[in-house]
Amino acid sequence: MKKTKPIKRMLGASFVALLLGGAVTFAFWHVQAGEIEKTATSEDLITSNKTWVNAKTEIPLTNDIHFVPQKKGTSVKIVGDGDLQIEVDDAQLLKQMADENPDFKGMKKYRLRVEADRVADYLNNERYIFPVEHGYKGLSNYRIKAGERKIKSANKLISLTKKNTNRAVETTLPVEYSDDLAKDAVDILKMNVSSGKLILDDSFSSGYKKIEARAKTFHYNFTVEKNSLLIFKSEEEVQIDEPIGIEYVMK
Repeated sequence: MKKTKPIKRMLGASFVALLLGGAVTFAFWHVQAGEIEKTATSEDLITSNKTWVNAKTEIPLTNDIHFVPQKKGTSVKIVGDGDLQIEVDDAQLLKQMADENPDFKGMKKYRLRVEADRVADYLNNERYIFPVEHGYKGLSNYRIKAGERKIKSANKLISLTKKNTNRAVETTLPVEYSDDLAKDAVDILKMNVSSGKLILDDSFSSGYKKIEARAKTFHYNFTVEKNSLLIFKSEEEVQIDEPIGIEYVMK
């Protein structure tokens, strides 16, 4: 029996060494992962957004109407907090927008402000691809079979406060889901949808008498396939409306 003690000691020491080695490896990996997965600062975001504009990236006004920065009758800039600010009084563009959407009829000037962390997505919306990987929740498997994301103007008007020629908006807009399955898809499939709400705080000066404010949104329309216990299979078309900014129609 005495001869087995050194073996036991060796095994015990090896076990402790493995535990310590694992702990050290985990700590090293955790530090490295923390260094690699740094979140972008607000300065990085502002710089990135300015790069898109400086590169003369085509600017969408609606899902189908675009223009190139520096076009006469347009103004495109990244403001202090990184938001994209667009102003248009080019008659041709305004007419195209009015022909597409009755809400723009009689428009003499258009103004749009897109939230800083959605600028890159807004400018590159047509490159958006829905997740193709499977996602799991409990005993259910989810995936998106087909869908599209469009730039859309909300129907509901947002209240504007007026003082002399100054106009201001201060409101919070929620992300709207057609049902719980749409919400589940965002979380389970890690879709690039802003969580919860958009806080809008914007002000500007304008001499136009009639100004209508609406949310500018990403409208997601897609089909979710859900398999439960490898037996029950269902498909459902769902929608999400994600506010990404605010637009003003001046008449």
